[in-house]
This record gives sequence, C-alpha cells and structure tokens, in this order.
Amino acid sequence: MRDTEKANQRYLVELGFVAGGLDRQTLPSVSTLLEPVTFSGRLYKKMDSPLGSELYTERFDIDSTLQYRIQHLNTAQISELVGAELSAWVVQPTDTLTDYPHPWKPVSMNSAKHFGYSFQWFTMAAVFAFVVSMAFWRSSLYRSRASQRKSNLSSKKNLASKRK
Repeated sequence: MRDTEKANQRYLVELGFVAGGLDRQTLPSVSTLLEPVTFSGRLYKKMDSPLGSELYTERFDIDSTLQYRIQHLNTAQISELVGAELSAWVVQPTDTLTDYPHPWKPVSMNSAKHFGYSFQWFTMAAVFAFVVSMAFWRSSLYRSRASQRKSNLSSKKNLASKRK
C-alpha cells in the first residue's frame, strides 16, 4: 500500500491467507484493493532467520501484470524487486479488510506466566547445580580414597622391605 503523505513510501499489508492449488505453476486467484481504504492494524518487523533470508522469487506474467511468489519476507530485496521504497515494518490489519482468513493471533502473557517460567528455569538450574556439585564431590571423594589406598600400599611395601 502507498502512504498518502509520502508518495514513494510503500508498506506491505498482510491481507490474509489464500490456499494454493496442487500445481505450483499457477498462482491462486487473489483480489486486490484498488480504492483507498482506512483500516487499523498492528505493525511488526520480521526478524532475520538463521536459516536464510533470500527471497527465492518465482515470476509470473499474468494478464500483462507482473506477479511474484516469494519464499521469505525480506523487505530490502522486495523493495529492489518492485523499484520503490518499502518500509521494513509490515501491517497486520486488526479489522476485516478482506474476507481472507487471518490466523495470526498475538501471544499475550500475563505476569503470572512470566513468574512461572522464571521459577521453572531457576528450578532446573538449581537441580543442574546440585547434580554437578554431587558429581564433583563424588569424584573428589573417589580421588582421595584412591590416593589413600595408594599411600597404604606404599607404606605396606616399605614395611615388607624393612622386614627382609
């Protein structure tokens, strides 16, 4: 979508999801918004994926209209592809701008859940520290017993050699 105040500024708007067919050579039919609209929504910025951020575009020339299927949301590369300044922020409408399904639901956690997660991680860390300290204590106990046995054996050898 274009910004009415900034002529060259454009925004990506998630209008919803469209089911694709079994044949990847044809794009699903998508209705476009041709008239100016006013809507409310959330802004979000796509995080970089450690698995890659390439577009992997597939170009389609349909009814003298250039359309693309992209595999990853990379706003900088999309901006180069369409030849216009594209905002890094994407808009998710909160109202019914289209009839397409909007399965995204923001995850809202209350403070009790945060305390629960922190207690869970603290408990796991405490158990890990206990296990490590027990292993260290047992290994040091084993080493001291082994050195004690070694000293006992050497003292017995000394006594045996003195008797001869």
